[in-house]
Amino acid sequence: MPKTLIVQKPPTAQNYAIGCRGTITGDGPFQQPAGYIEGANQPGLFPPSLYQAQLADRLKHRP
Repeated sequence: MPKTLIVQKPPTAQNYAIGCRGTITGDGPFQQPAGYIEGANQPGLFPPSLYQAQLADRLKHRP
């Protein structure tokens, strides 16, 4: 079953979809513009996991 991700920009914030797989759209249930979408369905992105990169950076800078 294909995956669908809806990313919208609420009035006072920004939502991001970076390096996601599937159908990524801003066509959600609310009358808001699409959020920030980058690197969708692209193999070989670096870093391969934004979460892992952020975690490694946090652990490296621990007191």
